[in-house]
Amino acid sequence: MGTYTTAGVELDFKTKKYVSANPYLFRYWMCPQCNYSARAGSFGEALAPELAEATRRALGEPTNYDDCFAIPMSAILRRARQCLTAANATQERLAWFELFGAWMARDAGEKKAEREFHLRARAAFEIVAVEGEGNDRAVATYLVGEIHRRYGRLGTARHWLDRAEKVAVEVASKNVPDWVKSCRKQLELDEAGAIAEAGGSPLPRPAEEGDDEDGELRGDRTRNRPPPPAARAAGASSGGLSSARGRRS
Repeated sequence: MGTYTTAGVELDFKTKKYVSANPYLFRYWMCPQCNYSARAGSFGEALAPELAEATRRALGEPTNYDDCFAIPMSAILRRARQCLTAANATQERLAWFELFGAWMARDAGEKKAEREFHLRARAAFEIVAVEGEGNDRAVATYLVGEIHRRYGRLGTARHWLDRAEKVAVEVASKNVPDWVKSCRKQLELDEAGAIAEAGGSPLPRPAEEGDDEDGELRGDRTRNRPPPPAARAAGASSGGLSSARGRRS
């Protein structure tokens, strides 16, 4: 596709701006007839019979599109989510996929879809923050806090950022990463603004771990739970994070 130039990164690791073409617009493809959706590089690969049948069941009744170029990216990614779930994708894989969906929805101005993808990313990253290892665990913990901050849950965000800082120092044996410092500065500004709006009243206490006052995920959290060990062994694999922004969906 050629080269492209970027200009900065947001606190949830989304590229702020592409000076040239956005390569992510072409990352996922979807068949306009059967609605199978996957990354462009693997789209032509044949599925094993068992996986093909599981994918058909997961997709259900397809939506026919006359113009494949008019399909919203959020629709493509929701179908890709179903395909990943059918393939028993790991929690890390699902987490980064959902975060990618939030980035794409933000670029498209789809605020409701961005929230949907962010909340699902948060639920999956919460699992990685417990079950992951090394830098994976540190980045996942940080992103849970950042997503809480984006939706105004500032006390809970601070709780997760404190944890992220401890984990990052523990696993890397070095200073606090710049991405944690940047998010903490933004959180302090958000907290000051919230206190001012409340007339000086203190902020609400952080939610208990596992609480979910975001109604969109209530009842859906179990969908992001890790599959049984046997299913996990047969599922899609995903490599570890090489850096905070080194893993992409």
